[in-house]
Amino acid sequence: MENPLTSPGVDGHSIENYKQLLEALNVVPWEFDWLKKRFLYVGPQSSLFGYPVDDWYAEGFMLRLVHPDDVEDALKYCEMSWRNRRDYECEFRIVQANGEFCWVRKIVSISEGPDEQAILRGVFVDISAQKQAEEILIIQNNELRRRDSELRAKNEQFNAAINNMSQGLSMFDSERRLIVCNNRYAEMYELPPALTRPGTSLFEIVDYRIARGIFADAAHRKYIQQCLAAIDKQKTKTTIQELQNGSFVETIQVPMAGGGWLGTHEDITERRRAEKALAESRETVSIAFRLSPVSMSISDMKTGEHIEVNDAWSTMLGYSHKEGLENSSLKLGIWPEKAMRKRFVRQILKEGAARGIEACLCTKHGRLLDVLLSGELVEINGRKRLLIACHDITNRKKTEHELIAHRDHLQEMVDKATVELKGKAKELEKALSKERELNELQRQFVSMASHEFRTPLAIIDSTAQRLIRLTGKNSLSPENALERFGKIRDSVQRMTRLMESVLTTAKMEEGKINIEIGPCQIEKVIRDVCLRHQDIAKSHVISCEFDAIPEFLQADSGALEQVLANLLSNAEKYSPDAPDIKVKAYTEFGNVVVSVHDEGVGIDDDEQDRIGERFFRARTSTGIPGTGIGLNLSMKLLELHDGSLRFESRKLLGSTFFIRIPIAGPKQSKKSQVKVA
Repeated sequence: MENPLTSPGVDGHSIENYKQLLEALNVVPWEFDWLKKRFLYVGPQSSLFGYPVDDWYAEGFMLRLVHPDDVEDALKYCEMSWRNRRDYECEFRIVQANGEFCWVRKIVSISEGPDEQAILRGVFVDISAQKQAEEILIIQNNELRRRDSELRAKNEQFNAAINNMSQGLSMFDSERRLIVCNNRYAEMYELPPALTRPGTSLFEIVDYRIARGIFADAAHRKYIQQCLAAIDKQKTKTTIQELQNGSFVETIQVPMAGGGWLGTHEDITERRRAEKALAESRETVSIAFRLSPVSMSISDMKTGEHIEVNDAWSTMLGYSHKEGLENSSLKLGIWPEKAMRKRFVRQILKEGAARGIEACLCTKHGRLLDVLLSGELVEINGRKRLLIACHDITNRKKTEHELIAHRDHLQEMVDKATVELKGKAKELEKALSKERELNELQRQFVSMASHEFRTPLAIIDSTAQRLIRLTGKNSLSPENALERFGKIRDSVQRMTRLMESVLTTAKMEEGKINIEIGPCQIEKVIRDVCLRHQDIAKSHVISCEFDAIPEFLQADSGALEQVLANLLSNAEKYSPDAPDIKVKAYTEFGNVVVSVHDEGVGIDDDEQDRIGERFFRARTSTGIPGTGIGLNLSMKLLELHDGSLRFESRKLLGSTFFIRIPIAGPKQSKKSQVKVA
């Protein structure tokens, strides 16, 4: 077969056009004789793999070109295509001249050659970047699964920690919704699993407890209001609830910095019973004084001498009964802080009694005790006496300090875990969202490209074949040649516009597209775009009308050209039977408004809200080539100018699109030094 570039009858201009056509495709076209196992023709892009053209025509070069591990499959598909006379596509690796390899997609068709012998014709398309992207995607998926596994393990550790606490624990956010609680909390208030899930409203839990009668008194709603009021004021609230089963729960609610609160719930039933017993013992102090397990003493108000002390007093302080009666508390040195005793006695004298006063006492052996003192003026034999009950709370204070430290540590752990969990969840959601978006964009792009690129390629291929055949027969007239070269040029321009829109949209999504604001001769821009499109659209008549617009405005000329070119291209496509396209420009409220009117197919009313969405195409565009990205791109470019795009349309009556560009340009914060690509 003759090389098309050296065939007789082809002038130099045609050869140059053919070369430019092949170079624009950016693929390697070829013809292959299966019986002789050698290439009959390769295009000028054969240098993409580093081999000189002469190597391609050498016998056995196919085996040298294909990666050794892929030779068997590559030859098998070729043989099947040749025997069955069927087109096919496959992917394999090619060894480049520098020893490295790249992935290609081979697209093969069968043609009749000389003597009715089948010739394999096809192209090699470099898909190495796509293969690399697929490998990166697999690695990212594996990393996401690993992170998800780690997050689950940490969640299990956190749940195990709080569920092993002896106290009930609950945490609510600023909207009064449950963040987390442990099993002890649910047991205390007899909550079903459905009310312990994160997100449950506090009021749902309270209403359930009220309905079940878990509260012992009827003032439960007032109690809840008081607790919430304290939380709103960022105050720690300690309350004691009596439950229907007779138990008491002490709740400490601590506000959290970000809103909401952390609550600890402790069963203090035993402590409450002891306090009640102590109160009852005061009423019968004269009878049970000596047998009381609580340290008690009766002293003279004036002299401070002990009138009586019980066994508990002696046991606690280490003094004998005799030592206690012969000495006052001051003489024995029981009060290491004498000022504290004065305040205690002064309160009793003023109010008649003092309850639950915490103090520090010293034993005979010098040990300091934390005690809870209660005192009352009583009359014995007509004389005022001071009755003091002393309860050793040293162990309890120690426990409280440990509990506070434990609570603070737990709060720190919960805050840290909450921040980490939210951060991990946000990162995971962001990664998953990005992955879904990339997958959807890839699917849409492949579908669009397969359809949109195939049509002009088919036109170019069929026109080129027709030219070859006519050239061989010497029956190609100048008019016929010009017509067919025009088809090729139109198809190439269509592909170029499509690729520019797709690439610009991709850069816009990546944040790489900005604008460079400067003086723009808007009338010149409009006229130039209209003249270019009039040259392309022979079947349409484009008219321009200008009404008192400024000579210059502050804008990016290239971006505005792209917007106007897209609107004119749409007007041409969607008005195939209406040749008149009218472009008007006028000034309105500090803006230049440009309208593009056609009398084409129009847009259905129920779809007009979706115009401008990326990849969306109206029903009236069925059968008309397009990608659905032009208007979306135009709207984004206008937004960078603080401009806008709107339209008016009626089905079968045409459409008018209006673009608004501020004469003074966009705000300073939106200016950039990057030119529109």
